[in-house]
Amino acid sequence: MLWTAQPESEVHERRIAAEMAAVRAGEYRQLCDQAAGEESSAGLRRLRGALRRVERRDFFPPPDRDAARAAVQAVADRVAAGARERA
Repeated sequence: MLWTAQPESEVHERRIAAEMAAVRAGEYRQLCDQAAGEESSAGLRRLRGALRRVERRDFFPPPDRDAARAAVQAVADRVAAGARERA
């Protein structure tokens, strides 16, 4: 089922977009917090999945999206470095 609606005005439309972006920004900040110190491949898979789920709902991307992507990439880099050290 798909529900569609039209905002009452441009102001209303901008407010909705800003509210949606703010919620996603909070989710991205949570991902950054979760990524800090994570060094396991299982944690990396979990973070990548969480990032994909947030991005699917992100229609008005806040700057926090880039920070979350970078944080998840940093985990990937740490996991890869750890794997090289063990090899």
